[in-house]
Amino acid sequence: KNKKMSTKNLFVNWQNRIESIDVNTGIRYIKHNKFGDQTVYNLQAAKHLNSIIKLTTSHGTAFKTPTLKNLHGWNFTNDGANNGGGGNFSLRPETSQNTEVGIESRYDWGTADIRFYSNKVNDAIDWEGAGYININKLSTKGVELSVNTNLSGYDINFTHNHNKSIIKD
Repeated sequence: KNKKMSTKNLFVNWQNRIESIDVNTGIRYIKHNKFGDQTVYNLQAAKHLNSIIKLTTSHGTAFKTPTLKNLHGWNFTNDGANNGGGGNFSLRPETSQNTEVGIESRYDWGTADIRFYSNKVNDAIDWEGAGYININKLSTKGVELSVNTNLSGYDINFTHNHNKSIIKD
């Protein structure tokens, strides 16, 4: 028996600079044959304080369906039975909300930025024991520091993340 899923998406994005503020927003309509219809969006803005410093912010939502491997495991059978290959037919899609604020700096030697973020995921898909499961609620908050430069034609990038994740049932 063939295993397949399909999705159709309609995506619209708009971006513009209004004086010293860059605006970017988008919306996506998702029609999934197994998991139904969903609409997700993103909103982003960046304020240029001067030629060196830029403040950034973003907020968005996401929708991630289980994969065929998540649902059926890695040992597909012709009758569609779950044969212990890790699949879980009762998985639900992940939904999430993500928010980020940051500051970016440009210098002659490269760029540096710091971002603070918060992500909240419902029904996160995870591996536990011998198969995939949904985690009721997952919350992650953190800070990311990045420094990028180019030395003698080589791009050098450093990124450090510090975050705290909490699973809530």
